[in-house]
Amino acid sequence: MDEIPASEFDSRTFDPKEVVQRYRKRVPLPQLQKSLRAHHAAARQELVELINEKYADFVSLSSRMQGVERALRPLRTPLEESAELTRGLQTKLGTITDQAKEAQQELAAVRERKLALTTYIENAKILARAKEVAAQGWGNPQESDDDLREYIAQENIARDLRRIRLTVSAAFSSDEPQQRPEGQKQGEEGAEASPECRALLRETAEFEEIFAGRVLEKLRGLLVAARRGWEAGREGAAPEAGGAPPPRSDLLC
Repeated sequence: MDEIPASEFDSRTFDPKEVVQRYRKRVPLPQLQKSLRAHHAAARQELVELINEKYADFVSLSSRMQGVERALRPLRTPLEESAELTRGLQTKLGTITDQAKEAQQELAAVRERKLALTTYIENAKILARAKEVAAQGWGNPQESDDDLREYIAQENIARDLRRIRLTVSAAFSSDEPQQRPEGQKQGEEGAEASPECRALLRETAEFEEIFAGRVLEKLRGLLVAARRGWEAGREGAAPEAGGAPPPRSDLLC
């Protein structure tokens, strides 16, 4: 039969329940009970001897503790008032912090709105200028006698339309600090485009489709006119032309 070593009872983390669970299969319960009672009696006797040995010290300590309690009694009320003031201050600071966060969010929304309006105004001007240039070319096709100038105008319109699409899209999807509204955390999705910018993108896409259709129509006209001129030169219908290109009016049909 195993005996419970004395070291089991000397540990600062002694736990009777844990000792019983560990030894109940090796030591009968009556023996466990006897060992625990013996330990309890030994510990009690040790405590009594310690108190008897240090009785004067315990009495002196008790007297000093009563003196400390009497000295602290006048401080109780001020300390309680200070604690109450601290709790009130903490509540006010929490309210101020919440208000500051709300103000920061409102400021971020204002800055985001300002960015959206600035982007819309700048790109709306570009779109209006592109439409104006395109309308001039479409309105007076017979007056355009410079192919290079017309090509440059079309290239500028296409570049402006591409610039509008890229600028407006980038303003609300970029992660760069100068374009991301304050209050938006790193790694978050870009700010949602404003209704004006979405409408501008739709208008740009519609005009781009019309512009592309006009250019395609013009290229088809040039192809038809070139084919006519080639066929006319081949048949010798106009020998004086000597294979010269077709008239400008035919190309612009």
